[in-house]
Amino acid sequence: MNPEPQAVPKKKSPWVWVGLGCGILFVGFIAFCAFIFFVVFGAMRRSEPYRHAIAVAQSDPRVIATLGSPVKVSFFFTGSINTHNNDGDAKLDIPISGPKGAGILHVTATKTDGKWFYNRMYVKPLKGDEIDLMSSP
Repeated sequence: MNPEPQAVPKKKSPWVWVGLGCGILFVGFIAFCAFIFFVVFGAMRRSEPYRHAIAVAQSDPRVIATLGSPVKVSFFFTGSINTHNNDGDAKLDIPISGPKGAGILHVTATKTDGKWFYNRMYVKPLKGDEIDLMSSP
């Protein structure tokens, strides 16, 4: 009687593990980028210059007459807010729109001793003249 030869187990290719590792790293990188994106945008949305400018634009009768009501804010915007202790500056360009049209809300502000001072705040509609939100309606 001859003993049955035992089957030699197949070796798994290291490329399976390399591919799996690369896939996990890629998904982790995408998740990290999304996390940073939402944290940064969330912090900027909670800032006083952003909230103040949106409130002024949404309640200004000239903006409402030009863009319509309600005035909505786009999710994406550009700009920067830099603060250091009680000082800082902000420059934001926020797309806004209404039933009648769209435009960009531009804001520049400076923070001194913990208080924000607005240097310039205006809406530039896609069609029409600039609306200075620093002047009375």
